[in-house]
Amino acid sequence: MNSLLLEQPIYINRLYVKLAGSAISGLLLDYLMKQFSLTDSSKNNIITLLDADICDNTFLFEEELVKAKIKLKKLPFITIVQRSEAGKFTYSLDPVLFNRYVEELQR
Repeated sequence: MNSLLLEQPIYINRLYVKLAGSAISGLLLDYLMKQFSLTDSSKNNIITLLDADICDNTFLFEEELVKAKIKLKKLPFITIVQRSEAGKFTYSLDPVLFNRYVEELQR
């Protein structure tokens, strides 16, 4: 059997697809939320990631990543800021706004 068939599948939380407005943007949001959950809570829900690392982990192409970030920037609970280094971005999450946005979506 082909070893590629044995690799771990990529799962996307359906909520993130709904919040982000597309499967690709939802995949990025899902990945970011997992990264936020892995960070030290004292860092106030702020992470800095390289585009290349995101692409490697999500299998998104660079063009898809750029378009997904444009969509995510429109969401009220996440902020994306480019750092001085090319391809490096800081992502910040406001958990209160996130919870409100999810509650509104459920109404």
